[in-house]
Amino acid sequence: MGLHPFINGTSIDMGIRVAGHSDDPVSPADAMLRLHDLVTWRGSDGKQYGPEQCITVEEAIEAFTLGGPYASFEEKSKGSITPGKLADFVVLGADPLKADPETIKDIRVLQTWIDGKPVYDRKQP
Repeated sequence: MGLHPFINGTSIDMGIRVAGHSDDPVSPADAMLRLHDLVTWRGSDGKQYGPEQCITVEEAIEAFTLGGPYASFEEKSKGSITPGKLADFVVLGADPLKADPETIKDIRVLQTWIDGKPVYDRKQP
């Protein structure tokens, strides 16, 4: 299904810092699909489960960018593009903050950079 039982509106409203993850191999390690799940709270069957648990795109991005390093005590070196931190980031084909929540899963990752070096480059069609 791909839904995250601990990353939800209730946890965020309680001020709990949450870490995004794919739960691979149970669900695909597809970050855009995971963002979509958190924002729409839909399962792979398209059914919406607990719509009151939906979180904003901003909250979902924070869970996947800042949450993981916080959970692993690495927030001083990872999680944001800040001087002195590792330069890990992706270049997306569209802005998830401006996209229809139902289409976030379809946004393509064009490039992935790790430690300031390109490790993936999807050639434009």
